[in-house]
Amino acid sequence: MKKSLCKVLSLAALALSFAAPAAANDSALFRLDQAVQVGSVALPAGVYEFRVSDRGVVCVYDEEKAAVVGVTLARRDSLELAHLSGSATLTHDWAVRSLSIGDFRYTFSPGAAPTATAALRQPTTVVALAR
Repeated sequence: MKKSLCKVLSLAALALSFAAPAAANDSALFRLDQAVQVGSVALPAGVYEFRVSDRGVVCVYDEEKAAVVGVTLARRDSLELAHLSGSATLTHDWAVRSLSIGDFRYTFSPGAAPTATAALRQPTTVVALAR
């Protein structure tokens, strides 16, 4: 009985460790003045909270932080000391290219460009409203 209880508890602990999501390390609130693509997620203009995990998972929440509007993966790199002043910024044209929060920069894979050349925009850097 004791042996089977230990096995069950061990399996439960193992299952919980795999099921638990990666904890968010940092977040920032950004106002986007135009529609953009974040990974495979299309965001209309508005205010969004970006939460990042230590595994490069980026969750995008609505302004009230009540609903997840998208989840995508990004490459996570440490910001060099000289670039730390650029923390809490987001760079985009028609798609989000990079997100710098805390000590890290998250780079997104470029998706397929829009077919209309008028949709191509110059890169814009947005500073976080809050962290």
